[in-house]
Amino acid sequence: MRDLNGEITGREPESPKLTTWKTIEKPRNWGVTPNLVDYDMECSSFSWDEAMEDLNGLPDGKGLNIGYEAVDRHAKGELADHLANRWLGSDGEIRDFSYAELRDPVTLQP
Repeated sequence: MRDLNGEITGREPESPKLTTWKTIEKPRNWGVTPNLVDYDMECSSFSWDEAMEDLNGLPDGKGLNIGYEAVDRHAKGELADHLANRWLGSDGEIRDFSYAELRDPVTLQP
């Protein structure tokens, strides 16, 4: 098991309902390069100062509205109709949501 920092803890899940999943191994012959190829390298080179340059933030640097940063700013721009989330139901149902649909609470109702 890994903790929130990615460190191996060597502990078993505390609840019998938790499942430890085998790491998914994917072939390296991608048609499109994924956003995150090397997790460990990304973690070691991560900088909050650089990340903040890509975020809009609240006026006068008074924090972040993570909902806005994750969905709303994309829903208002050219990514509005881009796939933002794919929901996989336990019954095999698949539902795709664009950024615009995620921003609209009516869309998310069953």
